Amino acid sequence: MILRLADGETNSAVARRYRVSRPTVSLWRVLAALVPRPRAHLTRYHGVFAPHSRWRAEVTPKGRGKAMTTDLRTPAERHRAMSWAQRLKRVFGIEIETCEQCGGKVKVVASIEKPAVIAKILRHLESRSSPAGSRPPPRGPPLGDLGFL
Repeated sequence: MILRLADGETNSAVARRYRVSRPTVSLWRVLAALVPRPRAHLTRYHGVFAPHSRWRAEVTPKGRGKAMTTDLRTPAERHRAMSWAQRLKRVFGIEIETCEQCGGKVKVVASIEKPAVIAKILRHLESRSSPAGSRPPPRGPPLGDLGFL
């Protein structure tokens, strides 16, 4: 079976050009095998650049990989995920682990996650921060010539 390609060339001519001496269906199987799988990394590192190489931390610019120094932490401590405070600092640049006044380390006492409790706390804070008559009256538009009209 000979297929005619879009540019007028036959698949047997393609096979001759690339020195493939296989039947037509096998040619397409070989070509399909060259297409990478979806969501697969296209760059693979070997030797000292391999992900689990002992010397990768020594040769990469940011010291990625396993360092050759002895680590005194337990395996549970080494594989612990970042805390939410560390994530806030890394992503948004919000520093909540140090006190703004004295510079000491802040300890998280509680983490409130229930929406009903959060809403109750916010309502309470709003009622305390702005009593009924504490806001100034709303002002009108500016008077006089604005210069652009």
